[in-house]
Amino acid sequence: VDLRPLDPFYEIRWPDGSRHVLSVNAARLSAPGTDLAVVCSLTDITATVESEERLRAVVETAVDGIITIDTSGRIESFNPAAARLFGYAADEVLGRNVSLLMPEPDRSRHDGYLRHYLDGGEPHVIGVGREVTAQHKDGSRIPIGLAVSEMHLGTRRLFTGILHDLTV
Repeated sequence: VDLRPLDPFYEIRWPDGSRHVLSVNAARLSAPGTDLAVVCSLTDITATVESEERLRAVVETAVDGIITIDTSGRIESFNPAAARLFGYAADEVLGRNVSLLMPEPDRSRHDGYLRHYLDGGEPHVIGVGREVTAQHKDGSRIPIGLAVSEMHLGTRRLFTGILHDLTV
């Protein structure tokens, strides 16, 4: 058995070459005058890890741009197709407001649209596909097809935009 730490998990390869990923939780048990004991629980999370890897591969190799933002409009993910479409590297936009990718007047209006929706108003683009104009890093305008969906991850609300370059 080959153990390799994958913080906070362990990857185990059996002699037959199969791969398993384990989540390990440990607790110390001790009492005065006794030897130290440790209790461990192991959970096989291989299927979950493989599912996440598959999803990551789909997003990273998608032909269309995929951008995820939080409820403040900050960009949380920016796939390679979005980088090609807008001319920005992911590290240039992550944590910045998505309005960076919009020309005026949408740039100035975006946060208001988002706040209105979050306060219980009607969605402007969420749940529908539409043609919009985006802005490239060099300032040029790009006609794109945009579809935005909302998702809930635990207590977090996130929005994912799928962007298709209409010039190609």
